[in-house]
Amino acid sequence: CAASEFDGVLVRPGEEIAVEKLLLHAPLAVEKPRYADAHTKVNALLQSHISRTPMNADLRYDARKATLAVPKLLQAMVDVISSSGWLKPALAAMELSQMVVQAVWQKDPVLMQIPGVSREVAKSAMANGAETVFDVVDMSPEERANTLQISDKEKLRDANAWLDRYPDISINHEFAGEVTPGEPVQVIVSLERECDSEVGSIGPVIAPHYPGKKDENWWLVVGDVENNVLLAVKRVTVGLSAQAKLQFVVPEDKAGLTLFLMSDSYCGLDQEIELEY
Repeated sequence: CAASEFDGVLVRPGEEIAVEKLLLHAPLAVEKPRYADAHTKVNALLQSHISRTPMNADLRYDARKATLAVPKLLQAMVDVISSSGWLKPALAAMELSQMVVQAVWQKDPVLMQIPGVSREVAKSAMANGAETVFDVVDMSPEERANTLQISDKEKLRDANAWLDRYPDISINHEFAGEVTPGEPVQVIVSLERECDSEVGSIGPVIAPHYPGKKDENWWLVVGDVENNVLLAVKRVTVGLSAQAKLQFVVPEDKAGLTLFLMSDSYCGLDQEIELEY
C-alpha cells in the first residue's frame, strides 16, 4: 500500500471519515493512520476488498483500480524479497496474492472462494466434513448442491464451473547429478494437471470478486524453513504439464530443504515437499 503506484489515489473531501470507518473494522491495524492520505486509503480499500466489506460506489470504483494493481506489485515484491534470500516473507507475499484474487483471508473457510458460497454456508459445509475444495469437487452433483446450499440452477452452474476449473497439480522432482554440500545443484521439477478439459479451457481464473481478468500462475520455491532461507524461486505457468529447473547452492550444514508449489490465484492449493538428498 505504500507503493508509489498509489501516490495519485484521490481522497475526496470528507472521505477520510469513510476511510476511518473501514479501518475500524479491518483485520490489520494501521500504525498512526492518516485518513486523508492516499496510501492509508488504499490500505483500507484492499483490506475491505479481501473482507468483502460493502462500500459506496466511489470507494468500490477506487477499490477496483487498486486491486488490479496488486498482483504485479506483489510479483515485484516476491522478486525483491527472493533476491535477499528471505523465505517466509516471500511465501507471505505469494499468499497475499491468493487472498486478493479470491477475496478471502487465510483464516476464512477455503470454500468461500466458490461462487455463491457465503461464510456461513462454508462453515456449515466444513462442519459436515467438506474441509477442502477437493472434498466438494469429488461429490456428486446432488451432494454439491446440498453441501453448498444452492438451489438456483444458474448459480449452481457457476459454482460447478469454478469447481471444474480448480487446479489439481501433481508434483515430482529429481536432482540432476550428485548433491554435494557447498556446491551448486539443479533440481528438475515436473508438474502435471489432473484435468479432463483441453488445455485451451484452463484459464483465465474464475474469481467473482476480482475486478479484471487474471491468468493462473505459480511459483516454485526451494527453501530452508528452519533457517528462513530462500535458495531458489521460479515463476511458471502450467497447462496440462510443465517442467522447470531450479539451481541453487546446497547448504554446508545439510539443512533440510523444502520444495514449495505456490498458486498466485487460489487458496488451498499450496504444496510442500521435503527434498531428499
